[in-house]
Amino acid sequence: MKNRMRSLTAPSVVFLVLFSAQAAVAQSGARFEVSFAAAVRSQPLTGRLLVALSSRPAPEPRMAFSFTGVPAFAVDVEQLQPGAVAVVDDKALGYPFMRMKDLPPGDYFAQR
Repeated sequence: MKNRMRSLTAPSVVFLVLFSAQAAVAQSGARFEVSFAAAVRSQPLTGRLLVALSSRPAPEPRMAFSFTGVPAFAVDVEQLQPGAVAVVDDKALGYPFMRMKDLPPGDYFAQR
């Protein structure tokens, strides 16, 4: 798999902030299904989807994101249509844990 770096663009920021994440327990760990409504944006989105997790409700997970902050997991999406689902699961790359299955057991807050 080729590793690509992309710059964070305005649509990517909108993508990160406006999505709602729903967690469902899967055999291999957590799974987040992320989508957006056509009322939020009618055009497809391309970028990197980040899911930030925290064991505390405050600050918001996205506000604590840094090299020493909360765990985050990412997948690239291309031309994600309104209503379509992007999945962030154990295949997503993360930091500081490479995979979601490496997260310590516990309760986590996801950015909504």
